[in-house]
Amino acid sequence: MEYLVEEDYDEIQTLHSKMSKLAHEEDLIKHNTREVIRERYFLPVERSVLINF
Repeated sequence: MEYLVEEDYDEIQTLHSKMSKLAHEEDLIKHNTREVIRERYFLPVERSVLINF
């Protein structure tokens, strides 16, 4: 909020870029984790439960 109040739009853009990159990294980690669980472990739950988690 501080940058918005100060109208520091360059810093807002920088923070937005960082957040977008982190969200993308999070998605990659989540996808990888789901794949590892699916490939390596037998769990007594339906696959759809893991996919929708």
